[in-house]
Amino acid sequence: MLNFGTFARLFLFISLSGSEIGEEYTNNSDGHLVLSVIKPILLKNFTENGPVLISLANEPDGVEENLSLSLKTENFQTLNFIQDETLNFVNNNSLWPVTVFQLKTNYSFFEVPEVINKCYIMFVNPEVDDFIHDVYDTVNELRSMFTWNPRAKFLVVAYGKLLLDESPAEVAHQILRTLKSFQNISNAVLLIINVHAESNYFVTNESITHAYTFSSYLNGECDSDVPLIIGKWNLNNESGNIIHVIDYFSKRLPKQFMGCTLNVGAAAPELYVMKLNTSKDGEHDFIVTGLGLELVILFAVKMNFTVRFLEPVMKVNISTAVDVVSMWYAGQMDIMAGCIPHALATPPHADLPVAMFIDTFKYIAPCPRPMTKIQKIMTLFSLVTWISIAYVLILVSFLFWLMSNIALRKSNFTGFNLLAQCFSATWAVLLGISVPQIPISLRTRCLFIIYVWYCFAISTVFQAFFTSYLVDLGYEIQLKTLDEVIRAGLVFGSYDIMELAKTVLQTYETDEFKYIIYDDFEECVRNVMFERKTFTIFLSYFASYVASLSGVPDESKVVCFLDDPIFTLSLGPVLPKGSPLLDLLNAHIRHCLEGGLLEVYWSKVKHDVKLKAHHMDEESEYVVFNLNHLLPIFFVLLFGYILSATVFFLEVLIKLCKSKKCETSRRFRRYILRSKE
Repeated sequence: MLNFGTFARLFLFISLSGSEIGEEYTNNSDGHLVLSVIKPILLKNFTENGPVLISLANEPDGVEENLSLSLKTENFQTLNFIQDETLNFVNNNSLWPVTVFQLKTNYSFFEVPEVINKCYIMFVNPEVDDFIHDVYDTVNELRSMFTWNPRAKFLVVAYGKLLLDESPAEVAHQILRTLKSFQNISNAVLLIINVHAESNYFVTNESITHAYTFSSYLNGECDSDVPLIIGKWNLNNESGNIIHVIDYFSKRLPKQFMGCTLNVGAAAPELYVMKLNTSKDGEHDFIVTGLGLELVILFAVKMNFTVRFLEPVMKVNISTAVDVVSMWYAGQMDIMAGCIPHALATPPHADLPVAMFIDTFKYIAPCPRPMTKIQKIMTLFSLVTWISIAYVLILVSFLFWLMSNIALRKSNFTGFNLLAQCFSATWAVLLGISVPQIPISLRTRCLFIIYVWYCFAISTVFQAFFTSYLVDLGYEIQLKTLDEVIRAGLVFGSYDIMELAKTVLQTYETDEFKYIIYDDFEECVRNVMFERKTFTIFLSYFASYVASLSGVPDESKVVCFLDDPIFTLSLGPVLPKGSPLLDLLNAHIRHCLEGGLLEVYWSKVKHDVKLKAHHMDEESEYVVFNLNHLLPIFFVLLFGYILSATVFFLEVLIKLCKSKKCETSRRFRRYILRSKE
């Protein structure tokens, strides 16, 4: 499909109008020789890869006012012929849409299919004044389109007379450097057909056509901006073999980069970026690692790069973020890694490699605490159960008392004669202690055995639950929703760059939140985990890292998230737009992820920080049941011993007092009797 539009039809009409002009146009031998060079390149590289955009050369000033001015030289006529035949050839052989563009026309792009271009063919007229400026404006206009693709194949054809003081190498340097300034366009081939300045025919005793390309890593050079000539020849029939042998768009990246410097920027909190040292020999020579950098470092080692770390930004706030963005646009970084959300590094500003890991922003809330032992014992049975047990104890005590008093007339049994004796007996049975006396009557014994069975069942259930809760007391109710957090009265912990939290929480009444601003990410997360007075929003990986850094053996007891995640992010490095390292880095990251290298590194990081942690909670480290669980029982037993001993001594004391009183009264009676005698 060929989308010419109004401009293309006008161009063909002007080019082919007039029989005399048309005959000369058709029999253009110079143009056919140039096309013999271009067509093999187009057929091999520009017909099957994808949509093609053809940019036509700008016409000399005054074409609109005077048509003959555009055809006053054979060079411009030949250039028009080359452009026209190129359009026809690509249209007839391409399987994809072909779009035509010219900078100084009113051509409309509304009919252009919104498909990313895979190939660009640009024609340049070096005879136009300041043609480099036209090249710049053309690429700048193409860059603003939706179909722009700086990683596409670029074929630039410069046909015309070069100035006497300009060599093909100098022209190539200007054109290719201009292309590279637009998002590192490097997959480009420049054909320069230099027409002799004094006569309009090709000089056969010198090379007329020069083919140049450009890459930052060609021939072992790391950052060279000198174009590489890949071929030069005369336009004659004998040069056909040379044209077909040259591989114009070969893979130009080496397998080893021979120690070329790779400038790596890092911006993220600790864990994603960790500094091993900050200076060397008095100079800023940083050595950095971290979850967001490990695969990048492995890539640099594999490809034989010399890594130069820029000063890492580990305290991310608004001001440091502005500094990092400024360094990025200044071109100081070959790659930026750390904790870079790919959603923020939009494609117009960066190339996004494969994400190294997926992390989620979640609400972090205090975890439920273990219940206290006394609280758990009191809640072993519900209130209704405790009331029913007390009711049964009182009822059975009264029944014993009534039945014993009724049977007292028929027997001499006085064990349950007093109400206090009945309560003592029923309480003893409930605790599993033997009673002083067994009832005698049949009805009292039947009631007694039924009550014993009841107490046995209640005691068995109580002991089973009591023992299990001594081992695991259980936990409080976990906070699962934001509404529960609000009702709990927790304060939202925020930090500098998280002031956008108000926007995230806009579905709730902001007046219900109290905010505390922290200066540090780690301090904010620690307060949520251990102070238990705030909640916040952060990445799940970082929360687990803070727990490991604090020496918590079981991070699930301090790292708790609400049920609904806020949003999920793809995190990984970013490259400058058009970076030639994108495909190599993508392949490396995929291989590392398939091999599980990042998971191994993450486990190693957590293990190392746990070993270095100062605080280790070793409670219940080796056994799940220890003496601390039995403290309440020992306290109850000790209290029982003290109470029993006290009662025993009181009974002995009272008995002694009664014995002395009785002896005194007997002596007094004897004394009275003797006195009477």
